[in-house]
Amino acid sequence: MNKRIKWIDIVKGMLIILVVLGHIIPISGRASTTVYGLWFLPCLFLAELAMYWVKRLNEKSFIKAMSLFILLCIACIAINIVTGVISIISIFPIAIVFLILGISVRNRCEIIAKRKLWICIVSFIFFISVVVLNYSVTGYAVDLSSMVLGFWPLYIISSLFGSIFLCSTAMLLEDFKVFSILGRDSLYYYGLHYESLGVIEKIVPWGVMQTALTFIVLFPIVTAYKKTMITLRRS
Repeated sequence: MNKRIKWIDIVKGMLIILVVLGHIIPISGRASTTVYGLWFLPCLFLAELAMYWVKRLNEKSFIKAMSLFILLCIACIAINIVTGVISIISIFPIAIVFLILGISVRNRCEIIAKRKLWICIVSFIFFISVVVLNYSVTGYAVDLSSMVLGFWPLYIISSLFGSIFLCSTAMLLEDFKVFSILGRDSLYYYGLHYESLGVIEKIVPWGVMQTALTFIVLFPIVTAYKKTMITLRRS
């Protein structure tokens, strides 16, 4: 049984490597990422690696750390310009900026927690307002996976308000057991939702109902998978 578990882990590791490589390299040549809803995971993975080395260098030399950060961003932008293809590498500079901002404010969450309801309402209003303004000015609906940002300063501002809204909403819902369970298993749902949604959206036209049905369909699948993996590890 230990050999079986070992082979399962090896196969899972190989699949992860192949999927990540397939997501990073723009194989299809399309004007968008090749990863559908999963582009976020490899992008976050690369940004985390970059932040690790920038942080290590920053402990020794701030200039070296900033130089590495700037060179990485320039290289990613250059690859995008030369190839003309959107990939995870194209999105990387924006991802790392948001990661730096997140790291900078993660120890200040108590400020949001004290007035989470009002912050939730206000941030949502500002988020919607800036998104509508961006669309009115540029005519583009924002899609980071395809690097369609509209007027990028407005995109950054709307993203910050959107992030604050999500953080405050999460704090408001943290006492609800259902949301806690969904939150713990969010990566499973994130990885599986696209194929399920592709079928559901052909049957149900309303976005809210599509989301609800996706969770309903995936819940028993995710639960069964987790129980199976726990059983295999204990055997």
